[in-house]
Amino acid sequence: MCAFLVRLVLERFSPYHERPEEFGLEVVSPFPYYRFVYPTDVATLTKLAYSFEYRYRDGRDPETYVEPLRQVIATWQATREVGYRSLRYRRGPDFLVVRDRRPTVEPADYTLSESEARIYLACEDGASVAEVCEALPAATQKEVSADDVRAFLDELVAWRLMYHEEGRYLALALPAGLPEEASS
Repeated sequence: MCAFLVRLVLERFSPYHERPEEFGLEVVSPFPYYRFVYPTDVATLTKLAYSFEYRYRDGRDPETYVEPLRQVIATWQATREVGYRSLRYRRGPDFLVVRDRRPTVEPADYTLSESEARIYLACEDGASVAEVCEALPAATQKEVSADDVRAFLDELVAWRLMYHEEGRYLALALPAGLPEEASS
């Protein structure tokens, strides 16, 4: 898998071309190479072209602020082989151990109690706080409030063991016993 960052391409029939103002864009002209393919006037080129140059209506230049993202992508690409499957969990009878050996963080082992383990595992496919609470056994639901669950999930996010977006939490560790991919 290769990840890279590319500039937005404005193409005919795309929402960006059909409604550029909704996206803060202004269509400038067809790409310059069209004039070499079709030796005609600009109006005709505009009707023939598929890809267009554009600018942002507010004058921004994304190249001035995407560099940190480029650096994160470069780090991920450089460490993905050693980082692959380096965040794992192993289930015990009344606990869960998360082993973190990702190359971009300090190595750590986290031991979660039975209740914490249930909360963590309830987020394997992504879940809201309410969905996590519903997944807990009745006895645990009596002991732990939604605020307690949210606070614990936020702590896991701070430890980088959980991802949070728009009210949903996703556990990041993979099971230790997950079969390795077959070689091609």
